[in-house]
Parts: sequence; structure tokens; C-alpha cells
Amino acid sequence: LLGFKVKAVPQAQIYHFAGGTVTGGRGRKKVFISNIRRRYLGEKNQMRNILKNYSFHSLLTILPIYLALNILEMSYFLFTGKLDVLWQAYIKAHVWNMRNLNNTLRERRRIQSMRRISDYALQKNMLKHSAKLDTFMRIGAPQFK
Repeated sequence: LLGFKVKAVPQAQIYHFAGGTVTGGRGRKKVFISNIRRRYLGEKNQMRNILKNYSFHSLLTILPIYLALNILEMSYFLFTGKLDVLWQAYIKAHVWNMRNLNNTLRERRRIQSMRRISDYALQKNMLKHSAKLDTFMRIGAPQFK
């Protein structure tokens, strides 16, 4: 958003403290494995980032799509009886964002006042679809440990 150039550095190494991959190990069927805390943090942060970083015009398009996909995900966990995932990940993330909306809007004003590039310029290099939906279609629903 600030207009900095991003370059790949092939020699760079990234160390993950937690998280890692969503697929299973070699030779096994690929499985989407997660935990409720990781899902909660992902949902909470994704919603906050959407609200903070996109222009108002983009929010009119992106937010309804995001919320529709989120409702589908929550419905899946409701109908499969995974109420702990529904409550501890999704509902808690939505509640957190409602409780912290004033702070998010303050951050939004700060970020939007500094932005140097349009959402279009930013999105040129982004996925044009939902990575979560893609993973679900390729691997299936997440299993929680």
C-alpha cells in the first residue's frame, strides 16, 4: 500500500515458529490439518486486514464475498456437528472484530491516509480466488487436532 517495490531473494530463508504446511507428509494422502486456535487467529486477522487495508470501493465488492464464504464455512461446521470449531474459531473471531471495530477503524484511517497505490495495483499480483476454497476443493475439509 505504501508503494514499495517487492523483490524475490532466492537465497532468503524463512523459519516458521508455528504453522507450516496444511498438507500431509510424503507418500500419504494429502490432509488439511489445523487446530482451532490457528483457525481463530486466521479468521480474526483476515477480517481485520480486509477492513483496514482495502479502499471503501473495494470493500463494497470484497466484504460481501468474504462474508458469504465465511457463512458457508460456518454452515459446514454447524451441519457436521463441529460446534467447537464454529464457536471457538469463527464466532469468536467475529465477536473480536466487533469489539475491536473502533480500533480497526482508527488503524484504517491511518493506513488509508498513507497509501500510495490503488487496490488494483496491489491486486495485480494476488490470487484471484480463495486459497481456502481451493484447498477445500483439492484436499477436503480441515481436520482439527
